[in-house]
Amino acid sequence: MKHSLKTVLAGIALAGALFTAGAAAAQDIQSRNFKVAFVQNNDHPHGIGVKKFGELLEEKSGGKMKARGFGGGQLGGDAQVISSLQGGVLDMTLVSPGLLTGLVKEFSVFDLPFFFNDYREVDAVMDGPVGTRLLGCCRRRD
Repeated sequence: MKHSLKTVLAGIALAGALFTAGAAAAQDIQSRNFKVAFVQNNDHPHGIGVKKFGELLEEKSGGKMKARGFGGGQLGGDAQVISSLQGGVLDMTLVSPGLLTGLVKEFSVFDLPFFFNDYREVDAVMDGPVGTRLLGCCRRRD
C-alpha cells in the first residue's frame, strides 16, 4: 500500500506522542523498525538527531521499536527520498521544509526569511495552534 507524505508526517507525530505516553504503555507497542534517510553526513545535526531519536524510541518502547538512519545520501537525494516516502519504501526523512511546499503548501511558512526571531519562537509556534493546524494538513484524507 502506498503512503502519502501526509500519512508519513502524521506517523511522525504519532511517534512523538509515544514519548509522552510513558514506559507503562510500552507493553502495548508492536515491534517496528523505521528507516530514516537524510542527505547530510552522520556527523551533521540531522544525523546526530536521528541517532538520538533512535535511542529514545528504543528506550521508550521497551526495545520494540527501532529507527535506523541512512545518512550521506545513501538512499538518494532529497527528491528521491521524498518519493520513497510517498511510495512507502521509507518511514521518515529530514528535509528542508521548502522541498515539501509543492506537496503541502502550508509548509511554505517555514521558507519566509526572518519570519522567526529564534528557535524558541519556532518551537512556541509549532507547539501551539499553528503547529496543530499544520499537523491537520498532513493527515490522510482518503
